[in-house]
Amino acid sequence: MWLTEKDKDGATGLYPLTDAEPGEDEDLTQSYLAGVFGGVPALLEGQIARRLLVAREAGAYDGTGERADRAGRD
Repeated sequence: MWLTEKDKDGATGLYPLTDAEPGEDEDLTQSYLAGVFGGVPALLEGQIARRLLVAREAGAYDGTGERADRAGRD
């Protein structure tokens, strides 16, 4: 996952989530929404959950939140 964040001059920086070094048991969704990794999202309440539900119903994600087709994995 890649995150973007604007600096004080309006330039956008791009960096991978792995640079933030999330903990193994960390709830990535909650941490992301809380702005722990920077790139603070501007989302309405429930927007991510609705999109994940639609993706899961379409078969893109399994019950664990992982991509069902394992796309993008080594």
